[in-house]
Amino acid sequence: MDIWTVADWFLKREAMDHSKLEGMVYLSYAWFYALHHQALFETPGFEALPTYIAEPRLFEKYKASGHKKLMFQGDVNVGKEMDAFLESVYRIYAPADGEALSSYLRQSAPYQKARARQGDFRIALKDMQAYYERQVQSDD
Repeated sequence: MDIWTVADWFLKREAMDHSKLEGMVYLSYAWFYALHHQALFETPGFEALPTYIAEPRLFEKYKASGHKKLMFQGDVNVGKEMDAFLESVYRIYAPADGEALSSYLRQSAPYQKARARQGDFRIALKDMQAYYERQVQSDD
């Protein structure tokens, strides 16, 4: 699995702006890591930008799109289990637009801790894992 496959899966499901795509990719990574204790895909990490969370490669590819809706029309094959996982993330967060999803994520502890650090706004994997594991435990 790579970041492009995950991004394409969401863009195949719904046309969305760059900030919503970043949020959906981040949330799929965070939930997968909390549930399975392994990375969904290789990444240099996620950065807590002033307005939303971004993965550097995804940001570079789509930053010029602004608020334009992005979409993917090719085939995306992720397998049955991964499709079910991504669908569960999508069902929870899809009702939000990019601005609402970004606002929600800016209130999360991993984002707030990253923004509090001076000069390095990368979201620490341990902060992400702890936060989303607590969410899983509170649902039990």
